Amino acid sequence: MNTIPRDGGPWMAAPTAEQGVALKTQFQKHRNPHTVITGYREDVPARDSAYEPLFSFGGKPDPTYGTRGFYCSSCNTHEKFKHGVAVWYADGYIRFLGKDCGADFYGSDGGAFRQAIRNMEAAERRAEREARWPAIRELVPMLRIEVVAFGNSAAIQQLFQFRATLQRKMPALFTELSRYVGRGQLFIERRLAEPRYVGGRREDYEEVPYGALRGGAGILPDNNPRALMTAAAAQLTHFAGTDFSSLKDKQQIALLTKLDEMLAADVARGATIMANATEFIGRGNLATICRWASDNPRCMATYRFQGGAIEMVPPDGDSETINLPNLAGLPDVMTTVARLRLAIAGGGNNGPADASATPA
Repeated sequence: MNTIPRDGGPWMAAPTAEQGVALKTQFQKHRNPHTVITGYREDVPARDSAYEPLFSFGGKPDPTYGTRGFYCSSCNTHEKFKHGVAVWYADGYIRFLGKDCGADFYGSDGGAFRQAIRNMEAAERRAEREARWPAIRELVPMLRIEVVAFGNSAAIQQLFQFRATLQRKMPALFTELSRYVGRGQLFIERRLAEPRYVGGRREDYEEVPYGALRGGAGILPDNNPRALMTAAAAQLTHFAGTDFSSLKDKQQIALLTKLDEMLAADVARGATIMANATEFIGRGNLATICRWASDNPRCMATYRFQGGAIEMVPPDGDSETINLPNLAGLPDVMTTVARLRLAIAGGGNNGPADASATPA
């Protein structure tokens, strides 16, 4: 490690990674290097001095420092740039350099300067990821418990039974509802007074909007919240056992990306299906559906919603009744999902709180 002459700056060795993060955190908050960076200096460094980039930054300075930009040590110009890099030098001081100016400053060695910055930024991103991991690791087992309870809940079983009964006892209603789920709107087909031709094709009927269809996706058999939660629980078990710090950079990034995608594709989707089903069995929605089905010749019966049940009365034959499922009591997985996705994205205070921004 490089040391400094007796009259040099306060950093007798380059700041550690943790100290670099602390320096950057303080600087980003106050935007004035004179007041928050110990050993900051505005002059031109020796070209042959050992150096080590500490952190990159961008944005405007605090008005107490300047109005247009930061001083650039590589070209000795005040208020020169807004995007640069803080660099430790072997004389014990920290200076700000513009990235392009710095590369030009080192001439034929400019490529090494750029590579040093790239290495520093990669190490910084890794440190930030690993600072986030403890919060993620704490939330993953918590979410797995909630996901397992959600997937095994009686509410999901009741939803499955309701779907199967609706499809078996009222097939015409189920088929017609399935046609309009993706549109979120119920329609009635009415015969036109005169046929019309669209693109050379004759049309004798038109669709007339009848009312909103809420939560229809909850009744589709292919939307299986239990299967989604089972898959999510298996992946969460894998994530919980991962030695994150032993992974390479690309592996860490891939793992966090996969975890975030799983939360959206499996857990959030499973919870959304149940939320849709709850909306579907709402009193107002079912009242609209029953009126629409009674007015729709394709549904071939009169329908009523009363007393927590749907009743179908065909023109001839016996009536059929379907009781609504009880979908209450599901775990609130989405609160934990939101916390976990925030931790993955780097939200909250996940940095090294105990790091010092001053030399030891």
